[in-house]
Amino acid sequence: MRYLLVLFILAMSNVGICQMQFEKGYFVDNAGVRTECLVKKSSWSKNPVFITYKLNDSDKFQSKTIDEIAEFGIDGQIRFLRQKVWIDISSTDMRNLENDFEPIYQSRVVLLEQLIDGNASLYMYTDNNDTKFFLKRGADTIVSLVEKMYLVENARVVHNETYKQQLKNELTCLSLNADDVKKIHYNKKDLVRIVNKYNNCVSGNQQSIVYEVKKERKLAVNFAVRPRANFSTVKLHQTYSNLDFNFNSSAVGLGLEGELSLPFAVKNLRVLAEPTFQYFKKSTAYSKNYNAVIHYKSLELPIGIRYYIDINEKSTLFINALYMFDFGMNSHFEIKEANYRWLDLDIKSKGKLAFGGGFSFKNKHKIELRYITDRDIQDHTYFTSKYNSISLVYGYTIFKK
Repeated sequence: MRYLLVLFILAMSNVGICQMQFEKGYFVDNAGVRTECLVKKSSWSKNPVFITYKLNDSDKFQSKTIDEIAEFGIDGQIRFLRQKVWIDISSTDMRNLENDFEPIYQSRVVLLEQLIDGNASLYMYTDNNDTKFFLKRGADTIVSLVEKMYLVENARVVHNETYKQQLKNELTCLSLNADDVKKIHYNKKDLVRIVNKYNNCVSGNQQSIVYEVKKERKLAVNFAVRPRANFSTVKLHQTYSNLDFNFNSSAVGLGLEGELSLPFAVKNLRVLAEPTFQYFKKSTAYSKNYNAVIHYKSLELPIGIRYYIDINEKSTLFINALYMFDFGMNSHFEIKEANYRWLDLDIKSKGKLAFGGGFSFKNKHKIELRYITDRDIQDHTYFTSKYNSISLVYGYTIFKK
């Protein structure tokens, strides 16, 4: 048990490494050479200064800094271009706002995230929770869209919203009026909408490219039938007479597993529940005078998490951690002395932990080895017990959604 727990903890400690997502992408170096590769996907909560990539699935990790790349992207989702731009570095901290209407510009070489590529192109730069947007029309220079908070009399906060006039001046095809401009907020959603609308106005049927990260996964559920072989050990000890009864049982069980993929969770993480019925009856003897029989029938409900580790497109490994609720069904020990029934002990259902791991093929067939930890299954004053089991489980997926 101790070693299994250690292995499970070590496996979970490597989840961060295993869940690295590399997606098909590219980078362009300073000589203009484009290299197709697998780019490590990130949340990019701030604009990157380097990328991690692999040339193929079996290649080791490599990296390129902002000084070595002119551009990189993940196909159809994200594109970053190295540009030298003027960035407003005015404070956005409400406690440290300036009194000046004008932006405080600083020249920087950065990797700008391109949101739209068209007659008018839109870019975004994020640093320290401060997001700035940039616009480029045709062959013109990239310009900053100005929005700044600043203080006026009586410490009142107001906004420099020059970006609205900039959009009105630049996106002429739309003939934006005052009301149209007023509705445009300084955020990604509004600016993408208005720039894309302008490109459609100018180009007609020629669509601009909108870079957008793939939508979050939807809620998904799998159901699987899971027959199993259970190998159980039960030890019953009577304290005042120092009697020991050991039961070793091999039995079959049947479960129905529901596996849920949550849209907001880590890609390879699942939540699962598996109602399982099991029954066994076993007898054992302490001596010629004492023997015991265990009648064990229960409905188990394991609830927990499963993490998949991808091997290739068809095969994955997985590990589980579960808490098992156990609902007993008239289970008891029957202890006899010289063939006369001496005592009946009711078996008390108690929860327990379980850990397992296995192999999945095509997300259709699964083989799992599961260890169910020790627990005491009765509470008589003069008896103690210990019950654990190992299960070899086969799973067959019957429904996916």
